[in-house]
Amino acid sequence: MMSNVVEVDNLVKHFEVKTGFFSTKTRTVKAVDNVSFQIKKGESL
Repeated sequence: MMSNVVEVDNLVKHFEVKTGFFSTKTRTVKAVDNVSFQIKKGESL
């Protein structure tokens, strides 16, 4: 049985972005929300 070379559990990445050119308001963009994966030897992502 092959072991994992990379293992990621519950990855979250959010970005704050301005809503307009002159605006000070921001909104959150959820790029990744609660993602898990494993990469075994010989596999690629």
